[in-house]
Amino acid sequence: MKTNDLFPAGLFLLLLLAACEPEADIISPQAANVNFYDATEMLAAQAADAGAGAYELRFPILINTQDKDSASMFPTFIYSKSGEGSGQAPSGAGSVPHMEEKVAYYLRLAAGKNRFIFYCDPLPFISKTADRELPPQSNTLFYLADSLRDDNITDYTVVTADERLESENREKVNFRFVHLSPDAGKITLRFKKRDGGYATAAPDVSASFPGYTGYSAVDTAGLVNNRNRLPFDVLDESGGVLLSSALHAGVGGNYHIVLRGFIETRQLKYPYMRQSDGNILYKNITIKQNVRTAIRRVF
Repeated sequence: MKTNDLFPAGLFLLLLLAACEPEADIISPQAANVNFYDATEMLAAQAADAGAGAYELRFPILINTQDKDSASMFPTFIYSKSGEGSGQAPSGAGSVPHMEEKVAYYLRLAAGKNRFIFYCDPLPFISKTADRELPPQSNTLFYLADSLRDDNITDYTVVTADERLESENREKVNFRFVHLSPDAGKITLRFKKRDGGYATAAPDVSASFPGYTGYSAVDTAGLVNNRNRLPFDVLDESGGVLLSSALHAGVGGNYHIVLRGFIETRQLKYPYMRQSDGNILYKNITIKQNVRTAIRRVF
């Protein structure tokens, strides 16, 4: 496997093949494509709390191996002491001009059963393993999301979504809602009209944590504002507006609207050391209210 065998969503097949090395395994119909996206708060907060110096928390995703010494060969999330993370892996080219949303980049793997070890370099005891059957020509997005425990110890879960790298509806804006906010309850997403009020022609969608909806298609007529964006509200279980955001009106594109972060400030504990006797030591940490949306174009 080569970590440079990656491509952005939304490009035509001809461009995909021209951009990659002309090796048989790259264009093989037996290939499967994966993308990893970090929507956790606790890993970044843990890195920020680690203290002075050049500390960074590295979180490689080992694929079909347990050899941690080969971690540099694999997609890796890196968290600096500033608390900033690397977003997605592979990282690709980052953002698209005139758009806040990120384009998803994919890594090609052999189709069939694959094992993914989300390996925390300095804290291997919080690593998790996910086995996934990847059909030929499939496209799978892995999301890392925070998970709340009754004992207030930080934790995370892995959510996967299957994708098709083709437009769901070429005449409309296509989106699915991905709910990764662990304390937000059931959430509804509702689009707004350009001249005020909610759009009755655009579908409301709802999801609970951790989960996502199927795709919905939105006709942009009467909805797009003067910045070529589709404004929407995120509503909590009582119908109150939790936050407002907007989706770029890229007709024919497939988007993920990802809800992440916490709606309340949380006092949590994170594991930072396991002693020789197996006892795990914890530190207290505060993660402030920071619920927000991330917009991703996956095709």
